[in-house]
Amino acid sequence: MKSILVLTDFSDTASHAAQYACSLARQMHSGCIVLFHAFQSMIPTTDLPVSPTMDESQIARESMRRLEELAAQLEDQLDENTEIILRTDDVVLPESLNEICRREKTDLVVMGIAGKSRLEKALIGSKAIDVLETCEYPVLLVPPAAPAVAVENLIFTTDLEHIAANMPLPLIDGLLKALNARLWVLNVAPPEKSYPPELKTELTSLHNLLEPYFPVYEFLTEENTVEGIIHFAQQKTPSLIIAVHKKQGLFHRSITKRLAYKALIPIITFRQLH
Repeated sequence: MKSILVLTDFSDTASHAAQYACSLARQMHSGCIVLFHAFQSMIPTTDLPVSPTMDESQIARESMRRLEELAAQLEDQLDENTEIILRTDDVVLPESLNEICRREKTDLVVMGIAGKSRLEKALIGSKAIDVLETCEYPVLLVPPAAPAVAVENLIFTTDLEHIAANMPLPLIDGLLKALNARLWVLNVAPPEKSYPPELKTELTSLHNLLEPYFPVYEFLTEENTVEGIIHFAQQKTPSLIIAVHKKQGLFHRSITKRLAYKALIPIITFRQLH
């Protein structure tokens, strides 16, 4: 993942996500980090001081000034070969996000999730999930309590359904190769769940992909998917959770949001192919 796009509204939550992105960029030897601020931010509450009398060009200059300040704070957290690119535009997120990603040749989108107050959690959490549902690129959600350190171990969650057809295997393989971290593969399912006859084929696809990373497979029976993942994460203390975001299934809207809040662990989501 050579190009990382960091969405910022200049809040503490967003700034921490940018620091986490820098740590990840060092570990993955990324070529550039793009710091992006939208005038009409993805979060209604923003720390950008904008007067009602300011025109678009003035807002753009103020936005760029804040981006330069943020870049100066992050410079010493990156390898000297990693470039920081500053971008600001009068667009609405997440509607414009895919076009921005295509323009910047983005491999990974990073943003903060949750805030200090209950209102911030509701607003930011909702917009973060909107990004997940809109963005065609991998998205990393960073909670404010997540330490900006190297990823040493991670959990890859899967519902074991349509792995070969729906899972973006090359993208996941690229991430695992770049991180070189200890890997657990976790399936959490309720007691009554029945698996289709083609499960053996699905597991073979997964084993073939993950074999180079020597994963440990765990199969848990739990009525509540989120609680099952959190309980496992509390035992293993992973640095990162990987999931394939689906409209239905293991990582649909409500589960992704609840897990991001409860687990306090960064979550990187890949969009299903079909």
